[in-house]
Amino acid sequence: MRTTSLKTIYLTEKELKQAIANWIELEYKDTELAVHLEENPSEMTWSQDGKEFIIGMDGEIMDHIVTKSSAQ
Repeated sequence: MRTTSLKTIYLTEKELKQAIANWIELEYKDTELAVHLEENPSEMTWSQDGKEFIIGMDGEIMDHIVTKSSAQ
């Protein structure tokens, strides 16, 4: 990361992925998804309305399955 006198932050793709992975771990306690993000190629872009940042990750990850008995 580097900053300028205008207080602009420049993050490399690796630094941004690390920051997002750390946030996923802290906010959602999902280490599996955080590791997957760090270890796989990804594409990042803003949504058309600019309200969401979208990260498309390569590779597969097992979704968490919630059964009726575990949801009660």
